[in-house]
Amino acid sequence: MSEKSKVQLESTTTTLQQNGVENVEPHAINVQENLETSELKNESSNVAAMRNFYAISFGYIFFTLTDSGLRMIVLLELYDRHFN
Repeated sequence: MSEKSKVQLESTTTTLQQNGVENVEPHAINVQENLETSELKNESSNVAAMRNFYAISFGYIFFTLTDSGLRMIVLLELYDRHFN
């Protein structure tokens, strides 16, 4: 059990005892489940951040390509009309 888990377990045990819950045994509190839940929250926030990153990147690349394409169409049309 890591040091963080031990501190969290002691804190939870103390809080329960202060609130009038008696006979609190350390093994009755599942600290590992709390750690896994926090890891899942971190993972889901990372997935959301990457989703936003990909959406913005795709939008930027799409805009760059379409903007360049429109500029070339205008330049070629002006060239066909013999503008300098």
